[in-house]
Amino acid sequence: MRWSLYRAKKCEDANVSKTLLTLDFETYYDTKLSLSKITTMEYVRDPQFKVWGVGLQVDDDKPYWVTENEVEAALAEFDWDNTALLCHNTPFDGFVLTQHYGLKPAYYYDTAAMARGWWPGMSASLRATSERCFPNDESMRKGDELVNAKGIYDLPPDIEEQIAGYCIQDVALTYAIFKQLHEAYPQSELDLIDLTTRMFCEPVLQINRERLTMYHESELMAGETARTADYPGKCLLQTKSLQQLSRTLVLSCQLKLAQTQGYPSQPLVRTTRDGSSCATCILNTNTSGMVAQQ
Repeated sequence: MRWSLYRAKKCEDANVSKTLLTLDFETYYDTKLSLSKITTMEYVRDPQFKVWGVGLQVDDDKPYWVTENEVEAALAEFDWDNTALLCHNTPFDGFVLTQHYGLKPAYYYDTAAMARGWWPGMSASLRATSERCFPNDESMRKGDELVNAKGIYDLPPDIEEQIAGYCIQDVALTYAIFKQLHEAYPQSELDLIDLTTRMFCEPVLQINRERLTMYHESELMAGETARTADYPGKCLLQTKSLQQLSRTLVLSCQLKLAQTQGYPSQPLVRTTRDGSSCATCILNTNTSGMVAQQ
């Protein structure tokens, strides 16, 4: 979707009142299964991934903790078509939400992304952002209890109680930071945060079928031509001969497709700086632009 159309749609959606849900998942981690060691996608999709619980706050109500066995039911109570999601580092929590629960909010807010825009070049962690937003309020500080649960897959009651308090504090901090930054934050920047977060949490693959079909058929034709062609074995072992053969096969197949099926005719072989070309170069340039990621 073009940015102008996306912005227009968001302007229409802005007229509809949405529930603001501040959310923070607490999940199992250890020395190896950790966001400091692997990517968000690898972490969330790992077989050992587990949600210990989630902290929630609806609009400006008090935040509360939902234990592991009740998370799915609690999340199902919301009308996600009319719910805006607020997190600190929303690509993580939003990815958990879409990948493990199949839920997609109407809008994504991210106080970490907002902090990066407000204080460029400075840490956007929840701890650092809280200290900058509330320098004289010691009650507005991130806790350290999470380390007590490291490596514990099933939390005992006493540890879960600590994590619940830790999580509720994170939710309260996230909402307070949002309230402080939101009013002065440009709507166009918020929409950009929503768009980029949505692209990460709800990935979509778009394919140009016509060009992909052309590439597939040219590869099939090139393979058939190579199998039926009478080329001496020694010829294929010579670099220049192999380069010339590759060039001939690809160009020949493309011309045949263009003539018989009306595909656009354009060069698929590009030479390197020294004037040579090779099968690897041909394959790389041949696939260029045929598959686009949104």
